[in-house]
Amino acid sequence: MLEKLKPCPFCGAKAVIHHDLRYPKWSDDPVSASEVICINYECPIYKADNTYYLSDEDAIKAWNRRASNENL
Repeated sequence: MLEKLKPCPFCGAKAVIHHDLRYPKWSDDPVSASEVICINYECPIYKADNTYYLSDEDAIKAWNRRASNENL
């Protein structure tokens, strides 16, 4: 079961999983990518998709990590 997404750390808006195809530097073939994005179009990180993961679980874990989560 997937962990629940925390709200955006910048604006507090809802976040969603976004799926896309990416072309990693090491391959000519696309990979299925997962990333979490903020849906607030006024947020400075709205649809900022420069970091992607190969699974929803990894993307959610990275998104939900906060500075207050010591030793993660």
